[in-house]
Amino acid sequence: MLPDTIPLLCMSDRQDLYSMAYVQAIIAAAGFNWATPERDRNSDDMYILYQQIDGFPSTYEYLLVQVKCTFAHKVESDNTIHYPLPLRNYNHLRQGIMPRILIVLLVPRPELNATEPWIECVEQHTIFRYRAYWLSLMGAEPTTNQDSVTVKIPTDKPFNIETVHFLMDQMVAKGNKKL
Repeated sequence: MLPDTIPLLCMSDRQDLYSMAYVQAIIAAAGFNWATPERDRNSDDMYILYQQIDGFPSTYEYLLVQVKCTFAHKVESDNTIHYPLPLRNYNHLRQGIMPRILIVLLVPRPELNATEPWIECVEQHTIFRYRAYWLSLMGAEPTTNQDSVTVKIPTDKPFNIETVHFLMDQMVAKGNKKL
């Protein structure tokens, strides 16, 4: 049961902070470091850094990541999340020299007077609840849309520890930007 105090942050701020902490925890558990830019001007919420090892050069130094969090969308019958991505983000994520991905975290819709906990803390463990999925838009076609582009994020692409290793190997070390 949550206390009867008023949260100091609005829901969108809570979503932003939770989704970033979720992604950062997975990156750390995968054994990689992350960094955040001083300002998000190019749809880059964070970078997953590739540790250069002598004798094993990589194509790139990091993977750019745009993180979104939503309770307004659900998994559709085609096993994708239809997410309306702002046009500016879409254009940044489909272009560029460095590899980039979009990560979307689904959380439950908060109720008016209570919030289903996004983190479960008990004596033996702490669990980040719910799930994030990823999509690479590198090389996607331009659009004539004016405000947003609905992207379909497959639920068979969960963002997890194995995914971080796969992305860092394929996109960063080997330079395969179109996955």
